[in-house]
Amino acid sequence: MQRTFGVSDMSAQRAIDRLVDAGVLHQTSKGRRNRVWQAGEMLDALDRFAERTRRARR
Repeated sequence: MQRTFGVSDMSAQRAIDRLVDAGVLHQTSKGRRNRVWQAGEMLDALDRFAERTRRARR
């Protein structure tokens, strides 16, 4: 995390925890290592955009 984003692992985890508490992210993996989170509303918006783009090409 530190190399990629310029923050410590602890700072990154605190930010993720705040986003989880706010309902923005949810964990999609199991366990405590190599965790994965998703922003469901963002993914839904991207899916809708992709669908509109496909319709516009036809």
